[in-house]
Amino acid sequence: MTFDKLVTDYMIVTGSDSSEAMQAADTVVQAVNQGSIQQNLLQLIQAMGEHLTSDDDAVRAKAIGLLSYTLSNLDASSFNETAVSVLTNFYCDRLSDKSSVSPILEGLVALTGFASFTSANAVQVANRLFENVQVQHQLQVTRHLAYRVVKNLIEHQGTALKSINNAFVFGYCQMMDGEKDPRNLMIAFEVIRNVIANFDVTSHVEDLFEVTFCYFPITFKAPPDDPYGITADDLKVSLRACLAATPLFAKFAVPLILEKLTSTSGSAKKDAMETLGVCAPVYGAAALMPSIHELLDALKIEIFHSSDASLEDAAVESMHQLVRAICPDGQLVAHGQQQQQPQQQTGGSDDPFIRAMKPLMDECCANLKDPDAKNLKQTGRILRASASSSDYACRNIVSAVLPLVLHNYKETDLATRKKAMLDILLDLFEASRTVYGTTADNAQGSPLMAQKDRFFGMFESALMASNEYNNLRLCGLHGLKVMILHAGYLSPNEVVLAIQSFNRILLEESDADLRAAALNSLEAIAQIDAATVADQTVPALINHLPHNAMEEQQQVIGYPPLLYAIKALGPQPTLFKTALPYLLEKLDQVCEQDGETDYAQAIMATLLDIIYIKATQQHDDLVPSFDALVWHLVTKVVAAALGNENTAEAKALLTSDMLETIAITAATIFQKMDAATQKQNVDKLFKIFVDGDVSVLGLANAPVFAPLKPDAPVAQQLTVLVFAAIVASLRKDVALPVASVHAFLNELIALAIKTDNALLLKSLARIVGSVLNKQKQDADYTTYIQTASQQLEVIISQGERSQSQNALTIYAWITKALIMKTQAIGYELVDKLIQWCVLPLDKLKTPVAFDVLLEEDHVALNKACFASMSILYKQRLFSFCLPKLMNGIESNQDDIKHNYLIALSYLLKNVPKQILLSELPPLVPLLILALSLPDSTLKVSTLESFTMVAIEAPDVISRHVQSLLPALLKLLDTSEVINSMHVRVAALKCLGQLPGSLPRDMIMPHTAYVIKQLAKSLDDRKRLVRREAVDCRSKWFTVTN
Repeated sequence: MTFDKLVTDYMIVTGSDSSEAMQAADTVVQAVNQGSIQQNLLQLIQAMGEHLTSDDDAVRAKAIGLLSYTLSNLDASSFNETAVSVLTNFYCDRLSDKSSVSPILEGLVALTGFASFTSANAVQVANRLFENVQVQHQLQVTRHLAYRVVKNLIEHQGTALKSINNAFVFGYCQMMDGEKDPRNLMIAFEVIRNVIANFDVTSHVEDLFEVTFCYFPITFKAPPDDPYGITADDLKVSLRACLAATPLFAKFAVPLILEKLTSTSGSAKKDAMETLGVCAPVYGAAALMPSIHELLDALKIEIFHSSDASLEDAAVESMHQLVRAICPDGQLVAHGQQQQQPQQQTGGSDDPFIRAMKPLMDECCANLKDPDAKNLKQTGRILRASASSSDYACRNIVSAVLPLVLHNYKETDLATRKKAMLDILLDLFEASRTVYGTTADNAQGSPLMAQKDRFFGMFESALMASNEYNNLRLCGLHGLKVMILHAGYLSPNEVVLAIQSFNRILLEESDADLRAAALNSLEAIAQIDAATVADQTVPALINHLPHNAMEEQQQVIGYPPLLYAIKALGPQPTLFKTALPYLLEKLDQVCEQDGETDYAQAIMATLLDIIYIKATQQHDDLVPSFDALVWHLVTKVVAAALGNENTAEAKALLTSDMLETIAITAATIFQKMDAATQKQNVDKLFKIFVDGDVSVLGLANAPVFAPLKPDAPVAQQLTVLVFAAIVASLRKDVALPVASVHAFLNELIALAIKTDNALLLKSLARIVGSVLNKQKQDADYTTYIQTASQQLEVIISQGERSQSQNALTIYAWITKALIMKTQAIGYELVDKLIQWCVLPLDKLKTPVAFDVLLEEDHVALNKACFASMSILYKQRLFSFCLPKLMNGIESNQDDIKHNYLIALSYLLKNVPKQILLSELPPLVPLLILALSLPDSTLKVSTLESFTMVAIEAPDVISRHVQSLLPALLKLLDTSEVINSMHVRVAALKCLGQLPGSLPRDMIMPHTAYVIKQLAKSLDDRKRLVRREAVDCRSKWFTVTN
């Protein structure tokens, strides 16, 4: 197709932005890109000749637009300097064509980015643009293109433009003057910064300042449906960077910023403070000193008297930057050179810095002497902000206020007054830590070093004070923490003493605030000195754990808070290495004692929590811990299963909760292994559980261990839970160490069908589902699924009740494994499950299978276990099942209808919220009916769904208020056994949500009756129910008021 034809096709379509026009333009681009691009472009321009010179403005603009669009989508390296210069001349000559300015600028945006765009071209474009285009008379899109042209010119040809320095700077000031669109301002501000950075602006400082500062403060508020995502903060930050781009702005900016600091508008005032904080380091002491007292005074007033915390914070940060800017060494701090400089001495009374700070320091000292201590918190913030500015500032401020603080502390006996002085001391320590506490070498320069022993004693005595004023003790604790975190301030022995003080709090204090603060301190210290915490704290905590429940009763601190502390500290690698053997030893000791099942479970749960945190944080030491932790636990579990089931160890280790916790712990670590390491460990696991070779665990002369045999003792069967969790966590490329996977699965299915052990059944189902889910789909795989499902269907339909139910469980897990990866055969099995809902529940509890299909299992078939999983499988399954279950509800008698209703309730229980909301309206009557089902778990789930819907879609519920309220109130009846405590609490939460979500006129008629019925729950025998009832009833009372 010739370029003439292509150009004609483009020119005859309507407009330039229609889909037809864009399609025609893309066709032109494709044609130019084939072969010699430069030659093709010349042919295109020749074909467009009459259109480019047309007397019709619209035709001419459209033709230039096509050329510019083509240039924007070509390879820029394909053009030589001559071609670029010709094109540049063409575009520059037409800049005076007012009807074509926008497409011309679009072409110049493309050309200014070409590698062959020369310095002469840049000067030419800049001059013509400023001469011929009145940018602020153009539309927003055109103005944006103009800014992009200038931006490209500076970025690619900034050196060349210096030859027209004054003309360029002045031209841009005129070009930008009056811009209001936030999209354009973002790029205009960026260009301002580039101009200041690349050009000599000394002759145009005032012009640049005026076109910039006129936007201060930014008052822009983005519309709710703003598609561009530009916020007021974006504009403020960008403008702030412009104002801080050069110290030449200082003489104009400082008086105006000072004026804004006294504004009555909180937003303007905050903007002014944040701008001052950014500009002060750039403007420098010489520019700031003439106004320093007024500036500091304005910030001080805001810190002392602001009712808005964000304004106070902005004033503190601004003061910090301002003081740093006027310090003799402030610029060194700003550039990270403080540690390389000799220590500054304190200044005399004629020192400009001292004179500048004197009024502020006088007021701070007056506040320190004030017995009422009205403004001490704010005074501390001012001292910290100022002293943390530099070494010079820190020395002068500490020397001014420290003697007064120490004198006040010594002279008072009031705990509140002592605490107030320690707070000031803490602020000084935080300032010192900022200036000197980054490395140990710097710490010796701190003005607080000279009296280190005195400070340590003050904080230590405050922490150990026996008075009832806990805030003093918390202040002492925080002081010791800050001293440790101040790098190099305390010696190693002093750090140990401080940590031992924290340990005493954890081991001996029952106060929750103190314990939390001590634990928080140890966590922070462990990040910089893990070895000391590992040596001092971990053994102390574990050794303090009681041997048994009887010993716990004699201790102030029981094992739950101690285990909580171990959990908080344990994930840190050094602490984990120390804690793991101690915890395992303690677990072994507790398991050997009668009646300590709960205690043993708590220790194991702590280990799981630590492992989970480490897995989440991707710690490298997690996988190496598998041998020390998991194989140790497996050995203990297998040994317990082989021994007397009445021993204390067997009773502790072989409970379902303990085994589940061990299983999840093992799986969590196993999932982090690579395929080779998984293969090595799973081979060993199969030797134990499939081959019965327990010698690999070091168990010599042990009885036969065959947990996967039909005649295995119950204790051995229970251990399969751990085996299943690890097998379910295998990566897809790790092969099972069996001759035939399908034969192995058949053995497991046969065992599952015959077992009466529910835990073993679920474990086997998890293995079968996981293996089938991760297998590659081929002919053998499909044949196996068909054969296995058909055999299970026969047992489900014709077998005895217990075997049918077991077969249904396996069938459901196989179905889940298939639908998760959206295999068609999986939906065939779902159809079978729906058909079986017609069977009476006393023959087959089919609805329970629907809970399996969508429930998130924490051991198998989840993302962490490497399961094959389609993102939208839940949505697809729900859409597949919903109409069929609805049809079953509508077309069957009540006894069978309930089966379909239970199945639907299980689906709704597990379906994502977005799906539930979209399908909700016709389901509400069925959900209300589901509240009458006997299953408490289902009822709680349904009630939670109603609560969520009341928040997200109240209009859907409002149509059913008359039927919903009686159903909810009926669930509060304690005479009904099926109304468990959890059901009653969930019902009250749902009822409590309605007054705030539904229209008042809709619930007003029911208010008196509901309040009357709620009064009965105020006397409920369960405290949680009574508490929820009080809250719910008060919300209903607000309707009448």
